[in-house]
Amino acid sequence: MREAVRLAGFLCGFGGCPGTSSVDQAGLEVTEICLPSAEIKGTPCLKMPATAYERLVYKSPSEYHYMKVCLEFQEHGVGLNTAQFKQLLVSALKDLFGEVGAALPVDILTYEEKTLSAILRVCSSGLAKLWSSLTLFGTYKNKKCAFRVIQVSPFLLALSGNSREQVLG
Repeated sequence: MREAVRLAGFLCGFGGCPGTSSVDQAGLEVTEICLPSAEIKGTPCLKMPATAYERLVYKSPSEYHYMKVCLEFQEHGVGLNTAQFKQLLVSALKDLFGEVGAALPVDILTYEEKTLSAILRVCSSGLAKLWSSLTLFGTYKNKKCAFRVIQVSPFLLALSGNSREQVLG
């Protein structure tokens, strides 16, 4: 029977009957096909559920997304405090999306001045805007810089640890 099911779709178009469709008691569409295979000859027509392809798109139910980002300057020794870092984020959004982009609510949850890295919280609808503006941002006070997006997740806990950087001891 397993071989009959495997061959059913192949043989139906090449010498098998075209098949007839009906709806069973459960409401599933059932296609009845006959297989002209030597091993299965004499077997009555098989009743198989019709293949239903369904496209599923996962839409994140979470209200926010969290980003772990790092700011890198071409020249070493540039330091920013939390307020300057926030202003830099707003500036990046404003450069690409204007005043509407600058109004996007972005929260800095953690910020490390030594590494210039932060965990940001942004509403899920604004994730693409923030990400693209950080990617295209290139200079701060005439000094070349680049944002590196390290990790993105709808779950804050996912950003708490990175198995690639974990020190075992």
